[in-house]
Amino acid sequence: MESPESTPFPKQSLPPPPPAHMQAPAAQSKDAVEHITKADADILRQLRVLEDRYVNLRRKAQLTDENLLSQEQHVQKEIRSLTDELTEIRRQLASVKQGLLSVEGELGHCATIYDIKTIEKYLQYWEPLGFVTQTELSRRRNEISRAASSRDEKFLKQEETDPRLSRNLLKEPAGRDGSGAR
Repeated sequence: MESPESTPFPKQSLPPPPPAHMQAPAAQSKDAVEHITKADADILRQLRVLEDRYVNLRRKAQLTDENLLSQEQHVQKEIRSLTDELTEIRRQLASVKQGLLSVEGELGHCATIYDIKTIEKYLQYWEPLGFVTQTELSRRRNEISRAASSRDEKFLKQEETDPRLSRNLLKEPAGRDGSGAR
């Protein structure tokens, strides 16, 4: 056998048994059994409480995991939706850019302010509102021809009634110098 000095742990000795006069064989063993039974019951009760706490913690952890997974799925759907919306907005922005470039190209073919001012000056010089339209011209021509025909009719009526008028018409009107030549 090894010596106590060679073992890594010192040898423990048990406490000496109590003296015989202090031990009551039946009473002491009964008290000890009751004490052990109570301690055992306390330990079992504490173990059940700890097991219940552990089960409750496990349920909470499971519920938390389920909620976390549900929230993650919801967030993933939101991210997908936002990504789709962002893609659509980018597509619309590209369309607007293309439209603006098209408008810009068309504006290059339009008149500048200088061109418009020049045209405005010409219009003021020409006064196109003073021009006669075709409808106005034909209306005035019709009025003049009606007035001339009514004058001719009056003249013809007067000529029929007054013969002197027809002789005066046959004569040449006198010029400025009175020579009769125009």
